[in-house]
Amino acid sequence: MKLTCLSLSDRRRILTQRMNDKASSPCVSKMLLVEIAASSGAFDSIPIVNIGHTSTTEERAASARQIRDACMNVEFCYIRNHGIPEKMIDRVLSAMTAYFSLRIEMKMKLYHREGANYRGYAPVLDSNIDSENKGVLFEGFVISREEVIFEENDDKEANADTTIIPNLWPSEPAAVREAFVNYYHAAVSIRNALFRLFALALDLPETYFDDKNKNLPTMRGHQYPPQAGSEEEYILGINAHAE
Repeated sequence: MKLTCLSLSDRRRILTQRMNDKASSPCVSKMLLVEIAASSGAFDSIPIVNIGHTSTTEERAASARQIRDACMNVEFCYIRNHGIPEKMIDRVLSAMTAYFSLRIEMKMKLYHREGANYRGYAPVLDSNIDSENKGVLFEGFVISREEVIFEENDDKEANADTTIIPNLWPSEPAAVREAFVNYYHAAVSIRNALFRLFALALDLPETYFDDKNKNLPTMRGHQYPPQAGSEEEYILGINAHAE
């Protein structure tokens, strides 16, 4: 289920082609119909969905209806009452700000392209998927799943799941690892809850996506440097992409 940054006309053309390809997944046709509906409407605000009241079947169904309406009419929505404490958000922002403030030679010790896997630091202009650009103007730091406290069975899980790849951590600031890992786990919990609401929004069983989300996501912290030149001199912050 991907949202790609395309023009509305391109989106309608591609989605129509995909519908004609007779996709095999039982929910793909519903998903495409939702996307097509979303591509043709106008809106003046982005909906806010409260996911803090989903303890009962009726409450989850109500939230799912709000998500479906948002996807069909706007394509985006905000969520509130997600449950991540403000202090946890502040800690990860503070830790990443401190890390990105280090000298470039310190950050490059964890350069992601020097390892076998995409983990660690990406400097400004390092990433580019458009030959007409010189690169994108952000620096990033990438992690995936890791327990805050190492557990005895972590190695076994890593051997069974190739998506569990060791993260790279800076020696300073000391707070980066704990802050980032704690936030990662909180965000993944929200992702899992949202996928259940997505399933309900598509009139599928609530647990439909549970066995389809086994691959663990990566999480990337970004910093976008300010640009002081004219608009014509601006460098793209990040390319069009899918989430």
